[in-house]
Amino acid sequence: MALPTLLSGVLINADATLNNFVPNPEGAIAFIPSSIVQFALQLIDTSKGIRYVPPSTAVITFTFNNADFTSFAQPAAFIDPLDRSLISLSLTPTQTSNMIGGNLTFVVDVLGDGTQLINGILYNGLSYVDTTI
Repeated sequence: MALPTLLSGVLINADATLNNFVPNPEGAIAFIPSSIVQFALQLIDTSKGIRYVPPSTAVITFTFNNADFTSFAQPAAFIDPLDRSLISLSLTPTQTSNMIGGNLTFVVDVLGDGTQLINGILYNGLSYVDTTI
């Protein structure tokens, strides 16, 4: 079976469980710098418009950009092994302290060994909340 060329995601409630999740009506993750950020999403194969379920060997890593032009990577976790299209991620206050908003990018390492990679993007997936104004 051919791998998708690009993935996207639908943000879902952060406390999602198997068969108990709903799309996030906001469409973006609003975050306040230096706060804990938790989110979940369902992986979508953009070429078919359906959910993408990676194999159990897959490793999913998100990349976040900082205001000083650096970035950091954070692995995601599968919410339930019975539906690996559902993933979650948590960031610490230290990680979000200098983070900027924008596109949410990730890579699915299908076999977990770096040989089969699928890029993913959620356009405007991060929304920076400025609390200084």
